[in-house]
Amino acid sequence: MEEDLLFVIDDVFNISNVGTVVTAKIFNEIKVGDKIIIASEELTAIGSIWAIEKFIEGKPQKFEFASNNENVGVYIDYPKDFSVRRGMLVLKTSN
Repeated sequence: MEEDLLFVIDDVFNISNVGTVVTAKIFNEIKVGDKIIIASEELTAIGSIWAIEKFIEGKPQKFEFASNNENVGVYIDYPKDFSVRRGMLVLKTSN
């Protein structure tokens, strides 16, 4: 399975009626719909990116993709019994 490091989670926000938003500096391009692997030394889960948010002139805006070195908010879906934490790696998978 081909995997690429997309980003390391900086912060995690669980927002009611929205879901989980993580912040990160992007290492490799991401886009809405990407399948991802969320991993730590002990845990791994498969998830997906359902939205990407960037702050432009101090205002949040939704985008379809984010590129290398951008700081963004990433809305992710993952199994409900999985706990996303700061420092976890997010990798892209081709499956």
